Amino acid sequence: MPQRSNGENREPAPTLLAHLDDWERIRVRLRLSAREAELIRHLFTGRKLQVIAADMGLCLGTVKTYSQRIHHKLGVHDRFELALAKCRGENVTLVGGVCQTAIEFGRYLRRRHGAYPKQLWKTQIMTLGSTPGINTRHAARLTALYGPVAIREIYGATEGMFGQQRDDRKAWVPNYDLFFFEVQTRSGIQMLHEMKPGEMGSLVVSTPILARYRIGDTILALRPPYYRCIGREKWWTALDYRWGELVSLNLGRL
Repeated sequence: MPQRSNGENREPAPTLLAHLDDWERIRVRLRLSAREAELIRHLFTGRKLQVIAADMGLCLGTVKTYSQRIHHKLGVHDRFELALAKCRGENVTLVGGVCQTAIEFGRYLRRRHGAYPKQLWKTQIMTLGSTPGINTRHAARLTALYGPVAIREIYGATEGMFGQQRDDRKAWVPNYDLFFFEVQTRSGIQMLHEMKPGEMGSLVVSTPILARYRIGDTILALRPPYYRCIGREKWWTALDYRWGELVSLNLGRL
């Protein structure tokens, strides 16, 4: 979802990010309680839940319960409207998150409001994950919606950020300083960095505090130090990846 660029590291000061009348219309439309609407305003400041809980005079568990309840109430399009309300009057230079959500958000803006994101903002960079082919099969859609942006792939899961794209190569580099990476290949278990270019396998991750865990993603080794997650661990994943490379005319290029 869209994010405003901010070079400051300190805790953001509270801000409504939309006029109070707008928030009241949103609250009525989405059938939120006054307390839920207050929490949404706090969440849009970008502050931590612990700080929000203290400001609202609630325990952290109660704030988390409110947050979960809000997510159940909000449909995808309602969340898009809330995101748009947050970005009103701002220039969104960074868009980060799930690739498909960024695409659906752009399509929604065009369909509902008659404008593409590139007509509203001058987005410079997109950091996206959660789907294979971000820099290949999805690149044309993203630039059509957001303009001539720099697209950077991130790769991670609930356990953390496993790697990210560090240059113009259309692949990510593992965070070896944070995780211990192994991969299950046809020849057996081996270290991720021992994979040969073109070799595929199932990623296994562990840390000093994270039990050894098979993620369930199929990893393709490219020229060191680059890798791609080409999809979930299914029998058709390799075929789907090769088809995507053919359709996008990328043909395995970095």
